[in-house]
Amino acid sequence: MSEFRRYRIPSKVAFVIVSFALGSLGDGLNPFQAIYLNCIGWNESSIGVALSVMGFSSLTIQTLAGDLIDKTKLDRRYFLAVSSVVSGISASAIMLVREGNQDHALIFTSKMIQGVSTVFIGPSLAAVTLATFGPKHFDHMMASNIFWSHIGGFMSAILAGFVAYAYYPNIKYCFLVIGISAAIAVFSVFSLPIGDPMMGRGFHGKREHLLDEDGNEDVSQAPEKEIEKGPNENKMEHLESEHTQEAATYLSVFTDPAIAVFSITCFFFQ
Repeated sequence: MSEFRRYRIPSKVAFVIVSFALGSLGDGLNPFQAIYLNCIGWNESSIGVALSVMGFSSLTIQTLAGDLIDKTKLDRRYFLAVSSVVSGISASAIMLVREGNQDHALIFTSKMIQGVSTVFIGPSLAAVTLATFGPKHFDHMMASNIFWSHIGGFMSAILAGFVAYAYYPNIKYCFLVIGISAAIAVFSVFSLPIGDPMMGRGFHGKREHLLDEDGNEDVSQAPEKEIEKGPNENKMEHLESEHTQEAATYLSVFTDPAIAVFSITCFFFQ
């Protein structure tokens, strides 16, 4: 175990790799898919329905997805891995569409599945980030995740363009980029640390004040009595703290004036 820890990818690097790979999932190459469907004979109304199905399914399930990720006792990295695989497969289903205005059921179904699966990616990554770096460094790390996700989406679009050019007129092979990105994300996701699952829910962890900007514990800043405690004592304190902290209810959250104003602003902004 000590050898594994010695050569493990640093937390920041692991999050960069995963965020970069996730960039092409979700809406990453959707504009290219719409253009491709139009080129092989789909009309504009069918394309609009396909994209709307994905958006509507995401909108419908995203609140439930966030609630599940927040409350689950399971390792959130599994949610991130599964949603990446499902998103990659469903987005790549477009390669099976035949010439002409047909195979609507395939695309509509795959887009609905893609819309449901992609909404788990954001909450899962955010929860793992919070669990690893704590609230003190969360904003900075989430900004980094989003930045590298955009870079990944940009690079995947460029790579898709090169592949389409190289294999023209079989430009559908450019969508293999989505599958490759999903594979990279899945193989990289378990290099992410588990962190403190309680902190991932937004609770205060017992040792969150010891975390540095790399997600490691800086024991030099810990009180001497805390350093002397064994792992079993720290585990018991962690469990006791988890039972003493309670999550706010949805009613208390949405009746908070600041959150209410923020929610209304987001509603009209969308």
